[in-house]
Formats: sequence, structure tokens, C-alpha cells
Amino acid sequence: MKPGLLPPVSDMETVTYLSKKGRAKRILNRVLVFSSILVLWESFAYFGVINRNLFPPPSALFRELSDSNLLGFYRLPYEGQSSGFSIMSSVVTSIGRVILGLMLGFIAALLTGFLICLFKPLEDLLLPVARLLAPISPVAWIPLALVWFGIGNKPAIFVVTVSVFFVMTIATVANIKSVKQAHIDLGRRYAKDRLQIMRYIVFPEILPSLFLVLRINLFAAWMSVLAAEMVGVSQGLGAMVMVGRSLFNMKIILIAMILIGLCGYLLDLAFLLIRNRMLRWSKESVIA
Repeated sequence: MKPGLLPPVSDMETVTYLSKKGRAKRILNRVLVFSSILVLWESFAYFGVINRNLFPPPSALFRELSDSNLLGFYRLPYEGQSSGFSIMSSVVTSIGRVILGLMLGFIAALLTGFLICLFKPLEDLLLPVARLLAPISPVAWIPLALVWFGIGNKPAIFVVTVSVFFVMTIATVANIKSVKQAHIDLGRRYAKDRLQIMRYIVFPEILPSLFLVLRINLFAAWMSVLAAEMVGVSQGLGAMVMVGRSLFNMKIILIAMILIGLCGYLLDLAFLLIRNRMLRWSKESVIA
């Protein structure tokens, strides 16, 4: 191996050290930001800037968690509802619905988009339908989902799937058609059929763009499942908000809202980690 192709070991160790140092600095900055928000929130409540009853401070929320036990149960305030739900089970349930709905919607949209591009008659039949249904809010599907699937997990998962499927189908078709013709022509020299061109040429090229669209739809899917839980199920963070409203307990509502934001943030972070692992050849641009 020619000298100079790889940096010396000492330089590589320096780069690794600087990378870890930068990552630690970003984490520290985020901790400081969130800590500052909590301190300001508590201070405003202590000095009477905000109403403690309408907007309880963090200390009151921690006491609520301590008194009720984080893994304990909030009883639903409805007649005939003997079962309760814990905070942790609500978090796991909501995240599970979102992940399953996203997977179903993404896979179905990917297959539909490829079929539309492979077979021209399907484009004339399916693409106009996708464009017609994509603007409909996922919340509008909740009544139909309840009629079709009843109460439980199915309507919530269906709403998440719908919130992703139509938009991802349109994005898949658009990205496939934007693949450079020179790449496809080159693939025809070596590929046996169109399926191999799709697999080895088109799919790797469009995947980074599809992951970007899927990440944007992640937040829409998260909001959709919460809306479905407020109406159609008795378990999940959305249902927890409704319990707090029924009990006129602002502490439960705020705890649920904080968990909703935290879970959405962690889902996005996990999504970015998966994206970076799967698309190692696609690097993000750095301006500053």
C-alpha cells in the first residue's frame, strides 16, 4: 500500500477523540437546554407568573408520578371499566402502534410505487387514486376505522398506515421517475430484466429520498395515532390525555404531553440512527 493513503494511527485517534468530544458537547448542550426550561417553568410557577392549578410546575408533576407510582395504574373514570393502564404500558402501546403502522404503510407504498412504474396501466389506475386520497387528513379516517375494525389496536394501526401509504406511494413514483436515465441504460447492459434494474439501480438511488419523506411522515403518524387513541381505544398516551381531561387533572394531561413529546423525539432519534446505519454511502452535507 502506498504511503499517504491512510492517515497515521495517531491522526486517526485524534479524529476519533474529536468526534467523541463533539458528540459529548452536543449531548451536554441538549441537557442544558432542557434543564433551563424546567428551571424557568418551576420559577414562573413559584413566583406566580403562571397559575399552578392550570399549569402545574415540574415539582408537582414529579409528586404526581411519585404518589401514583410510575408503574402503577391510573383508573379510567368510566362505569364498567375495571381495567386500568400504567404510564409505561401506554408508552409502549403507542410506540408499538406507530412502528407497526409505519412499517406496513412504507412496505405497501414501496411495492405499489414499483408496480406503478413497472406497469403503465397501473399508473393510470392507481396514481390518480393516491393523489385524490393523499390530501385527506388521517384524522378523517378515524370514524371509518372504528366502523370497520371496532375498538382496539386495529383502528389506530390502520390510521397510521393510511397517514403514510398514499404520500409515500406518490413519493416513490416521483423518485423512481427522477432516476437518471444514464444509470438505467447502464444497468440494462448487465441486468437480466427490469426487476434487477429496480433492485440494483433504482432502489439504492431512491432510498435516501424515501427515508427523508418517511421521517417527515413519522411525526404525522405519531399525531395520527394519538388522535385515534383519544377516540377509539382505552390504552395509550392519547387515551391518557382523555383520562386527565375527564378527571380535570392537569397534572395527568401535562405528564402525557411531555411523554408524547419525549417519545416523538426518541423515535426520530432512533430513525436517524437506523437511517445512518442502512445508508452509509449517503452522507449529510455540512455547511458550517
